[in-house]
Amino acid sequence: CDLPHHGGNGSDGAANSVSFGTGPSSALGQAAIFDGVSSQMFILGVPVPANNRFSWALWLRTDEVAQAAVVERIEAIGSNILSPWLVTRTDGGIGFGSYSYASGGTSVETNAATLVPGAWIHLACTRDGAGVRRVYANGVLIGEGLSADYGHQLGTILIGRDRLDSIARFRGAMDDLRIYSRPLTPAE
Repeated sequence: CDLPHHGGNGSDGAANSVSFGTGPSSALGQAAIFDGVSSQMFILGVPVPANNRFSWALWLRTDEVAQAAVVERIEAIGSNILSPWLVTRTDGGIGFGSYSYASGGTSVETNAATLVPGAWIHLACTRDGAGVRRVYANGVLIGEGLSADYGHQLGTILIGRDRLDSIARFRGAMDDLRIYSRPLTPAE
């Protein structure tokens, strides 16, 4: 997974029990394949946007419709502190949320059946300066709402699992994960 941030500088992650295979497009390279059992990736030292404006964008292919951790910004494995997070839901929807000590947890939820097992989907999740989160699937707005701020200044990105393993690990593939320190526009 390539992670451009703050001017396009890239960071490489450490992968455990992740294999690599064909992505949604040969132009994007090799997709990371997660087995839903022991697969995970870490990216350390990812800068936190000071103004809470950010975007996450990635290609995602689920192998099953289940509640599973996709991406989390965490303090550490075993620590309850996280914010924001991206999960798949048992109805095929997507949750994109945050947690703040001041305001608690909030999540933007998409409609059921957003995800179809075996099919690639491009997701872009954004948060603007006013606290509005938006979730786009293949360039179309599919979820929107106000959310808690970041809540924590956390520099570790965890991919494919939850920091407490309190929900299932992700089973499927991801490609071209990107983190931006600004909200992408619909055209982007």
